[in-house]
Amino acid sequence: MPKIRRVLYFSTQFPNLRSPSMGVFSLQRVQALRRTGCEILVVSPLLMNPPPSLIKNPGLAFRWIKSQVQQPPKLLFEGIPAHYPKWICPPKKIFGWTMSYFLFLQVRKTVMDLAKSFKPDVILASWLPDAVAASKLGNLMKIPTLAIADGTDVNLWPEEYRGWNFARDILNEKVSALIFVSDALKTAGESKGLFGRKNVVLHNSVDTHLFHPSSAFHRNDVFTVLSVGRFVWGKGFQVLLEAFSEFLQRNNQQAHLILVGDGPQRKALIQQAANLGISPYIKLIDPMEQEALVDYYQQADLFCLPSFSEGLPCVIVEAMACGKPVVASNVGGVPEVVDEQSGILVAPGDAKALCEALVQAKNRDWVDEGIRTKIVKDFNWEKWADTVIGLMEMASI
Repeated sequence: MPKIRRVLYFSTQFPNLRSPSMGVFSLQRVQALRRTGCEILVVSPLLMNPPPSLIKNPGLAFRWIKSQVQQPPKLLFEGIPAHYPKWICPPKKIFGWTMSYFLFLQVRKTVMDLAKSFKPDVILASWLPDAVAASKLGNLMKIPTLAIADGTDVNLWPEEYRGWNFARDILNEKVSALIFVSDALKTAGESKGLFGRKNVVLHNSVDTHLFHPSSAFHRNDVFTVLSVGRFVWGKGFQVLLEAFSEFLQRNNQQAHLILVGDGPQRKALIQQAANLGISPYIKLIDPMEQEALVDYYQQADLFCLPSFSEGLPCVIVEAMACGKPVVASNVGGVPEVVDEQSGILVAPGDAKALCEALVQAKNRDWVDEGIRTKIVKDFNWEKWADTVIGLMEMASI
């Protein structure tokens, strides 16, 4: 069986100078592969389209585009060589999944030039729209492509954007292995026609050396709930604020909620908190490096993620690695991680049920090490990397 030496990791979801917290899971994946001895080259196409929220403000949109243009085309990101070819995405509502073909055309020359010197053995692509483009690049290089399905690309995109049949057929025929981050996501993918050459489940993992319970005894003056994620509708933060408002009333205002993240819903969440009269008890904090985020996990009493859909959220695994109980929506791969010993699951979008779960979690004694043990055993990056390398070697035969 051929030994994999050089891996080209292709994904638009990878940290860059402007967004160092974007796609942290991609950074963790390539770091895990590099620790096995693989050489890694990252290609992360940099989107030049301004976010929809800025379109109505030409000044802000121009400044956003200018900041993207000024980003370096390549850099060492935490010691990993990363290239950021710029690309323009056509309107997704019109072109749908065929946007992947536009991505391929715009980055082809850069990637093929890099391949001449790097000589990759395999392409590993994260995020299925990117994987469609990556498979075409793999065909040109005559090397196998493996793809990771992360969540929204399976749960929402096939229905939301036209051209799914085009993408599905390419993924089924040209990708050597489809890796799903949860059993639930694999089931969802297969229900939408993803029956590739090889479909496997491989959970996202966590650096258990970095994410661990605090060594110092810690007790908050007031009960502290933490949530981490992008401020978009699908993450359900608006539901959490409604639930937390009632939770405060039932706990004599003795609680705090910390939201770490950013996104288009930020202003709406601030306004909702003001309307509910709970602003003094809410703190919104910008995204941060993983090393800083650990402190927030360790200092919280409880982690909450009220999403409407998920693949397998890394933030839940990180919280549990720090020994924190979880209250979350019963969606996607969440129940594959959170059991009765580590948290409480509720139906998505149900603020009353979410409030009741917060109350129950607050009043229960949790065993920190018991919560962490499952993560250490089943969700470590070394195990993840060994499995992926095995899949790559099989694809290279």
